[in-house]
Amino acid sequence: GVLSSEYYMQLNKIGTVNENSAEVFNTTYKRKLGEKSDLMLAYEDARRNKSALQDSVTERRSNILRAKINYKLFKKVTGFIERDQNLMKGDESKPTYTGIGVTYSITEKIGLLVKYKRIEGDTPGNQLVFGIDSKIGDSTDLNGKYEIGGATGNNRNRATIGLKNKWAVTKSLTLNFAYENVSTSDHFETPTVEHQALSVSYEFLPDIPFKTTGKYEFNIKRETKQNNFMFNVDFKIAHGLAMIAKTVYSKVDYRLQPGNYVIKSDNQLGLALRPERSDRYNVLLKAAYIVNQNTHVDPGVNMQRFILSTHHYWQPYAQLEIGLRYARRIVVDEEIGLFKDMVTTDYLGLRVEYDLTQKWYIACDLRYLRLLPENETKLNSSIETGYLLANNLQIGIGYALNNFEDPDFASQNYIYKNFFLTLHMKFSEDLFNWK
Repeated sequence: GVLSSEYYMQLNKIGTVNENSAEVFNTTYKRKLGEKSDLMLAYEDARRNKSALQDSVTERRSNILRAKINYKLFKKVTGFIERDQNLMKGDESKPTYTGIGVTYSITEKIGLLVKYKRIEGDTPGNQLVFGIDSKIGDSTDLNGKYEIGGATGNNRNRATIGLKNKWAVTKSLTLNFAYENVSTSDHFETPTVEHQALSVSYEFLPDIPFKTTGKYEFNIKRETKQNNFMFNVDFKIAHGLAMIAKTVYSKVDYRLQPGNYVIKSDNQLGLALRPERSDRYNVLLKAAYIVNQNTHVDPGVNMQRFILSTHHYWQPYAQLEIGLRYARRIVVDEEIGLFKDMVTTDYLGLRVEYDLTQKWYIACDLRYLRLLPENETKLNSSIETGYLLANNLQIGIGYALNNFEDPDFASQNYIYKNFFLTLHMKFSEDLFNWK
């Protein structure tokens, strides 16, 4: 048999307090029962939170046991029976149901699905699902589905069509295209909101030392319209010298409130010097421009951050490693129509690490921050010890003697009563067998 597991978190936020989140874990086991049948057993634990007001949070949680048996009735027809059992009482976000259906293979690439579901619980009902799956080419899939009745009674109709295509234009260039359209007549409690989504991306990975990827996404719903754009490029200028550029841009427009939008943008440019014949000294120069704008709140906010930094790594001998980072940050913070402020920050970080053995190490970390024009200073110092679990993978535990928190230079997300855990990873061509 085959055992697989998945865990994911989702967060959707509109404005400052309207927030929906989901946290889902599932594990699935599949195995053959014979030449004509197979079995699937699964467990899912899902939490969903809806926050419409500052102090109003609605939580839903479902624990699902799922079983499905497929049996090949004829050459092209497969029948199945399935059962979802919700172990939580009083929560019907994913209700208990029993389903029975058949799939029919028209050709090797086109199939039809018909399924009947009997919904149990406080709002019992019936649901009929029929759809089509098509493999247009080796890299293209088309699927469509229509549901009558629903999981919260007989008042839910939904139609879904989806298309995914991967086109290898040349050996080095690949294009990806995806489209989805979902139409429903549901109220809020239905997990899927009516929307249309489009995604187009490319990968250009030639044999020469130049690589670039890009992606555009468009999503439209009843209340919002969202555009996302991502672009990455890196190329080798000379032996040991490379340039890296990355930009991520996202804009959400509120269709019912013209002029209301949220923009997030992160743009970075880096220049890396790493001599090919020696690993004793490396340097990275990096510039970042980060934008956060929100006119959906009152007053609107506009924050821009420009960070210029330099990172140095020096290994004077095998057991000793020294890292140094200096950065200057300029923040322009504006509450539209009220005030505009600018703050400059200087940052200096120093890390010294010494290898006691081939597996164990000790380290100390110092971070200094100065804010202008107030001339306010902050200091962060810590000690740490750790162990090399595998090649290029270290885990450690440390203690912060004093600390501060800053979104760009010092995070306290994983600190507890001044104790913290660390995980260090080094990615290289050797790690992925690229050489």
